[in-house]
Amino acid sequence: MNLKPLLLAMTLSLTLAGCMVGPDYQKPAMQLPMGFKEGTQWQRAVVNPQGALNSQWWLAYNDPVLTQLIQRSATANQSIVAAEAAYRGAQAQVSSSRAGLWPTLG
Repeated sequence: MNLKPLLLAMTLSLTLAGCMVGPDYQKPAMQLPMGFKEGTQWQRAVVNPQGALNSQWWLAYNDPVLTQLIQRSATANQSIVAAEAAYRGAQAQVSSSRAGLWPTLG
């Protein structure tokens, strides 16, 4: 006799019976405030029109040595140059594939 299905059914029914809420359960009453304490003095966030970050952050330091080092590393680092070229190529592919979505003349 195979007891595996019987044991599975008994275990499942005992597990579900253990999770059952009794017949005398009542939802607890909650006291909700009329408003939030921060509700009257909030301000809308100011959006930075130039984007989240300045891409030339090192210029804020006004350090010619730092500027020269950044420029030298940007021109000498071929992996960054290759990544930038790949990024611009991907942008061009996306732009050309989206061009078919717009109406054309002629």
